[in-house]
Amino acid sequence: MKCFTLWSVAASTASWWSTSVPMLLAKAEYQDTPLTTELWMLCSKNDPTKTDEALEGFLYSNPDLAMARSADRRGGLWWAWEFKNTFALAALKAYGADPETAEEDDEGSTPRQMCDGDECDRVLDGIDTIVKQVTDRKAARELREQNELDDEDDDDDGDEDDDDDSTTVRFHGSGAKKASAKRENLDVAADEDDEDEEL
Repeated sequence: MKCFTLWSVAASTASWWSTSVPMLLAKAEYQDTPLTTELWMLCSKNDPTKTDEALEGFLYSNPDLAMARSADRRGGLWWAWEFKNTFALAALKAYGADPETAEEDDEGSTPRQMCDGDECDRVLDGIDTIVKQVTDRKAARELREQNELDDEDDDDDGDEDDDDDSTTVRFHGSGAKKASAKRENLDVAADEDDEDEEL
């Protein structure tokens, strides 16, 4: 009887984990955040300050956002297709997203299905060239930042060498008091010698 009860508890716990945990993870995975909102604005280009360069810099600073999804399970790919933004599709692809993915949003739409009109067939024209440009700029920026870090490390090493050249004497415990007293006696004796010379 006891074994049966333990078995049923274990089975129900396993069942809960197998159904509830994936649901909780999915909810955490698909959520609206200030960053997904910013990505939407960059892809939509409704704001003239949201340039291609701004999108590229945003993805460089937040590479995981290329694959991020909002609460309605849409992400950069959906918005880039919706606004027929070839550069956004290329930049997202350079950071790991697939513009032709078959993944769906809450309404069952793939990113490509967000695009309306005859011009949708031309949205991907020239995308590979742009992907290469974005990838090259990303690599150059990473190399530049690495070189800057190396230079900073070299500067730090130089500072440590400078510190090694200076001699610092520290006294601890009763020895410190004796050394201090001896120094005071020397200072007093030196003052007396100066006074004698003046006389």
